[in-house]
Amino acid sequence: MPSKRCLSASDWVALGLTLLTKAGPEAVKLEAICAAAELTFGSFYHHVAEHGASMLALARAWHSEAPDAPVDELPPSDPETQAVALTKAAIAIN
Repeated sequence: MPSKRCLSASDWVALGLTLLTKAGPEAVKLEAICAAAELTFGSFYHHVAEHGASMLALARAWHSEAPDAPVDELPPSDPETQAVALTKAAIAIN
């Protein structure tokens, strides 16, 4: 029987960052991340307390790779606009 791979919390964040840059915010929904990793929700939650914490870690990782990205310019009351702007900025990294 082949051994299953196990992703660490930082692996999940790195995968989320890759998916965000390639496919946008829909790709970082929990179901999409788990499907891309070919692992279960249980595997995700084994390393990450909650999806929101993962998204915060993803945002921090993204910001560390693109410190000049216009994160501070995003309107705080409009999540959809934020998601679009973050996606455009993430895509611009690559």
